[in-house]
Amino acid sequence: MTTLSEQVAPNTPLDTVFTHETPEGVALRLELAGPVARGLAWLCDLFLRQILCLLCFVPCLLWGGAGLGLYLIFLFAIEWLYPALFEALWGRTPGKRWLGLEVVREDGAPLDWTAALIRNLLRAADFLPLGNALGLAVMLAHPRLQRLGDIAAGTLVIYRQAESERERIPEVQALAPRLPLKVAEQQLVLDFCARREQMSAERAAELARRVPLLTGTNQPENALLGLGNWFLRGSAAARKTGDRSGASGKI
Repeated sequence: MTTLSEQVAPNTPLDTVFTHETPEGVALRLELAGPVARGLAWLCDLFLRQILCLLCFVPCLLWGGAGLGLYLIFLFAIEWLYPALFEALWGRTPGKRWLGLEVVREDGAPLDWTAALIRNLLRAADFLPLGNALGLAVMLAHPRLQRLGDIAAGTLVIYRQAESERERIPEVQALAPRLPLKVAEQQLVLDFCARREQMSAERAAELARRVPLLTGTNQPENALLGLGNWFLRGSAAARKTGDRSGASGKI
């Protein structure tokens, strides 16, 4: 009997796609954002920050010396805390949102306050010697397109995946795989789950019966859907649906 990996043609990953395998055996595919997209997002945020500074300038001047002091504090906060606040709470600044970008940890997890502060405070080092030249050079040389702040904080800037794409498979009870599966095998299962609603019941049952190595049940279609939910959403999906058999690794 041939294994599933022998039925899948090998493919070469793109240079801008970073794959991270979680402890649950789920392969996360993160599409890295390059300097052009990140630069445009930075310009959008810069424009927004300048508008905020102008709006606060006149009211602060009306308060005399105290107003000037408050304005300087506001300038510091808008320059250094503005990006950290948005990234820690929502994973992206307004500029990154407009460009469809998001900042995550290297394992695909959301940012916390520590990582957000580190990557943004180190923008001072990236700026050297002039105009973010060092940050751009490091980003172009790094295989994961990380600048110094990203390296220190352990973060990546990626293209945000649409919610419709992340939740595109039928949500059923998540089931852990019987055997460790390679990335190509996991993708094959996810492709089946994504196209399930586009196929007739007879065609879906026919395809599901072709991989008994994965299912090993008399309900192979439901087993594949369960595997797809495990790969896409991890063990959290098993806890959400109340699955207890998934923790034992049996289907």
